[in-house]
Amino acid sequence: MEKKTRGFWTTLVLVIYIIGGVSSIITALTNKSMAQIVPEVALSSGMIIYSIISAIIIIIITIGIFMWKKIAIYALAVYYPVNFLISLIMMDYSMGAPVVIGSIIGGIISIGIAYLIIFSLLKKIKYNEEVENSMNV
Repeated sequence: MEKKTRGFWTTLVLVIYIIGGVSSIITALTNKSMAQIVPEVALSSGMIIYSIISAIIIIIITIGIFMWKKIAIYALAVYYPVNFLISLIMMDYSMGAPVVIGSIIGGIISIGIAYLIIFSLLKKIKYNEEVENSMNV
């Protein structure tokens, strides 16, 4: 039987998702001490909770994808658009047009990368299932 492989770029992005999730949790938990040093970076308590929950979700989804769980792949397909919409709702629009436009473009790029990963993984899973079915016949 053929070994399941994700490919270098997909694996790299998934590792970056985990690193980003862990760093989001660390940043949210150290926000109070950072706010004393640089008051401009202070997050509201709601934003801290949202950051931690969002980071935990992406870590769980990514671990599920590493374990080749289809539900995790579909969860990633839901997570990024929902996260983008929540970010738009929670965004501070007083920061200026360049920051807001940059955040929107960054969110759209994130969704695009996530969907490239989703389509490549689903294609690979379908291929592996076809190979397994042909071997069982």
